[in-house]
Parts: sequence; C-alpha cells; structure tokens
Amino acid sequence: MGSSFHSASEGYAYRQLKNHVSEEAARGKKKFNTHLIINEEGQIISTYRKIHLFDVDLTSKGGILFSESHSIEKGNKIADPVYSPCGYLGLSISFDLRFPEMYRELVLKGA
Repeated sequence: MGSSFHSASEGYAYRQLKNHVSEEAARGKKKFNTHLIINEEGQIISTYRKIHLFDVDLTSKGGILFSESHSIEKGNKIADPVYSPCGYLGLSISFDLRFPEMYRELVLKGA
C-alpha cells in the first residue's frame, strides 16, 4: 500500500492510504478503489470509495480504449470530512479532481 500523508503533531500520527487499496465489491468480481484514513491507534476512521471512474474510448480516432468501470465498482457517496492534527480532511481519488462540485461540497461540510 502506498502512503502519501504522514503527520506528527503533539504525539499523533495519522496515515492516509490512497489509490492502492482494493476492496471487494458485493457484486461480481469488481473491486472498489478505496481511500482510507487511519488514526494513531491504527483504526480506520474514514473510508471513501471512488465515485468518478475514468472511461475513455478513442478507438474511432486510432487511439485506446480505457474503461476503469470494467474492473472497478463505483462508490456512491462523498465521505464527510474527517479530523486530523492538520485540520479537517476531505477525501478523493485521482479523476475526482475533474469534478469541482465534489470539492465544493467537501468545503461546505468543513474540509
């Protein structure tokens, strides 16, 4: 698993695991692309399943077909911001970046 965030503040350490966490979906053989926040006690305190999947078909122009939805199950809700020693964190994964309304909702919720 990849770790992209590691902070120590007043004895607290939080770890953010993203993009490398696969979680079995209930239906079929698909997995969720899951973003986790783990607190200093090793407990998962927040979970976000990627909502915006990247699918593109450029084969008509001689390009590639890439369909993330072929193997990844879409999440269905934006996780509430979660407290960390650095402040409240809003969770997202990669292609979510293309959807500013998601970040606006996180800001309105306190991230």
